[in-house]
Amino acid sequence: MSTPSRRAPCRGQIVKIIKPDTAEPIPLPSSKQNLAIILIRFVLFLAIAVVVLSLAYIK
Repeated sequence: MSTPSRRAPCRGQIVKIIKPDTAEPIPLPSSKQNLAIILIRFVLFLAIAVVVLSLAYIK
């Protein structure tokens, strides 16, 4: 089976279209971080931002 080719619109280069053999979705790696770690990081970054902005406001 030959792969169809198409000219690129801007430079005249030939682009080959590659399609997978099956229509199954590609499995994504599972995230190891749980919600607690994400929440702790969010609160930490929020606190740092508040401190930096308050120091900038005072000066």
